[in-house]
Amino acid sequence: KMGSSPQKKELHFALRNHKASFAQIEKARKIIIDTGSLDYSQKLAEKLVSDSRRALERSKLNKKSKEFFSAVAEFMIKRKS
Repeated sequence: KMGSSPQKKELHFALRNHKASFAQIEKARKIIIDTGSLDYSQKLAEKLVSDSRRALERSKLNKKSKEFFSAVAEFMIKRKS
């Protein structure tokens, strides 16, 4: 949503092309960063994990299960690709 029309076309091309070159993938990465989409996605993920943790605390799962799911959620938002 945040990119220009040419940026959107580049992203669609790179994401739909299973034979995309390294340069095309890097260009797509740059677009995602430059448009603020990466920051937006990270903040949204952190909010959803926070909401999920609150729901976990209210759940009837045992402590070990809650810790497991909490750790998985933490891993998902902290990992780097």
